[in-house]
Amino acid sequence: MSIIVKNNFQTNNYISISKHIRKIPFFSSHFLPVKNYINLDVKYSETTSGNNIDVHHKILCFDDNNHSICVLGNNFVTSVYHLFLSCSILNKNSISYTINSHESFMSLDKSSPLLYNYSTSIYFPTIKYSNMRSYFSPLLLNNPYIPIDMFVITYLVHNNINILDNVGLDKIMNLYTSSREKIDRNTILLDLTYLLNYPTMQIVKYLLQFKYTWSYYQLSRYFTLHYSDELIENKLYDICQKYMNSLMKDRDCDIVKHIHNIIFIVS
Repeated sequence: MSIIVKNNFQTNNYISISKHIRKIPFFSSHFLPVKNYINLDVKYSETTSGNNIDVHHKILCFDDNNHSICVLGNNFVTSVYHLFLSCSILNKNSISYTINSHESFMSLDKSSPLLYNYSTSIYFPTIKYSNMRSYFSPLLLNNPYIPIDMFVITYLVHNNINILDNVGLDKIMNLYTSSREKIDRNTILLDLTYLLNYPTMQIVKYLLQFKYTWSYYQLSRYFTLHYSDELIENKLYDICQKYMNSLMKDRDCDIVKHIHNIIFIVS
């Protein structure tokens, strides 16, 4: 399988994170990273130029040609657990996975879903305050799955805000909650109020404490938005809903274990 994409920061981030993922033992059971890539010039011809300016597109190549977009209706409960487990593996390797669309999950011959598309995911050892604007793309502000802490970081670094005041808090609150259903506004307000009157750099440092909750939050939101009936049927709705509506500091650090127990342990 291969795809042609524009040569930009997100594409190169995709490639970089894929290299880290390919070092994880048995990565192919959980992930579909880029195997290699081909640089293309403005005429879509292969180029070996060492100047990145001359590269306009890239062909991203993957290990297998038989992957397809995963349909989570097949083996739903095991797919849910597998995706949470996959994100926990990334967390242990300093990576937070960001859901982009329904094409975030791929499968091979109806096997367990694989995490796919790492263009806006984050490898934390590379993060510095000076490069936040690149890693937290303004595109994230339109991502329906990200938690409030990711949203706040993105909003602050792209709006040149030095200190979060009441005006900024109200704008963030309204932007974040206006198009998000099933979100407890009171919890969001409590989280934001705690940040009030602090400088952006200090807020970012504080919010990065919760970075390894971000992928679990996004999975919880993704499933409650698109598979709420299946979650209810399999007694997983409440745990996902609770995770989304907990204060940042109270998010369940054992959610993968608790999902495993609900699915696989007979009470």
